[in-house]
Amino acid sequence: MAKIVRLKAKVKTQEAAVKQEELNEELFNNEIPGEDLVENAPAKKKTKAAKPEEETPEDKLVTSMQDTLDNMKLSKRVFKKVPLDDSTDYIRHLVSFYYMMQDNRIKINNQSSSIERRKESEEDENLNDLDSVMMQFFTGQMEEVEENLKVFLDVWTDRHPIGIWLKSITGIGPVIAAGLIARFDVTKSQTAGGFWSYIGWASGGPNRKTRKRGQKLDYSPETRTLVWKAGSSFRMQNSRKNCYYGKLYLQKKADYIAKNNAGGFAENAAYELSSKKFDMSTKTYQAYSSGKLTDAHIDAMALRYAAKIFVSHLFDVMFMWQYGEMPPKPYAMVHLNGHTHYLIPQNIELMIEPLSKKFPNVNWREAIVNHYHHSID
Repeated sequence: MAKIVRLKAKVKTQEAAVKQEELNEELFNNEIPGEDLVENAPAKKKTKAAKPEEETPEDKLVTSMQDTLDNMKLSKRVFKKVPLDDSTDYIRHLVSFYYMMQDNRIKINNQSSSIERRKESEEDENLNDLDSVMMQFFTGQMEEVEENLKVFLDVWTDRHPIGIWLKSITGIGPVIAAGLIARFDVTKSQTAGGFWSYIGWASGGPNRKTRKRGQKLDYSPETRTLVWKAGSSFRMQNSRKNCYYGKLYLQKKADYIAKNNAGGFAENAAYELSSKKFDMSTKTYQAYSSGKLTDAHIDAMALRYAAKIFVSHLFDVMFMWQYGEMPPKPYAMVHLNGHTHYLIPQNIELMIEPLSKKFPNVNWREAIVNHYHHSID
């Protein structure tokens, strides 16, 4: 909306100039203290107030459009007055609608930028200011709808203990939090592995299932995309001190890089080479041919690792809230020797109070400490 803001500022500047001129005239015509002491003082010449510049149709349109956008803004106070139920069906659709709006707005913004570049390079003499202003006005409307959706989802998640816990995690905002609550159903999964299967991440590498053309998906691509967005957010914010899952991403990436350099992913590289067609001149083909994974592949694996840990923690919290008991421990810890490291969910202490109110017969602090073998504040 930069163009609208600039044109709006132009109108305000013109109005301010007229007001200043009127103020100067008023001060000039008022009696000045001590003037009667000056004999034969020359008469002051009155100046005529300058007529305000008449608004052009463009200025009027810009003013009207800016007022429209200002009136679209809604605050949390508005939504807090609305009674909300626990249904997640419409929340799932609102989250999908939010991302659809965002994708379309980005596309239109790109088109608007293209128009600006064409104007600057004088490639198209038929373009004028209103071309880009109108584009930006409609993207501005879309942006306001996005923002209002985000505000509403923020209010909705504030009323859900799991939503409050999710939003306390660095990298998770109200939209992703609402989408995760709406899409994952703990009553349909008895372990965290069930959540991983739901997004098609139960296995990977050479052991992962490949889908044939025409075969029905056995996972939720929308939920996988949402989890991937969460993982991408962890990656982008990994430098922040409290980005717990971003730090897991960095640690795992360093481990994967070392293993890759030592040839530890030769089987994975061979699988990629045999399952897809590559241009032999590309760096991707050269990497796989040498028994190593590409940098992008390593990065995606580390992101997926951090996201899977986060999803397993989401399962744990949802399980506690649903059943009033600690979740089953991962299969590897129970059945395989040497697997004793069990990461505790970030900010799990935020769930102690609401869990204690819902299930007062359980000492949740003690139960959590014993389950994860980790102290909490």
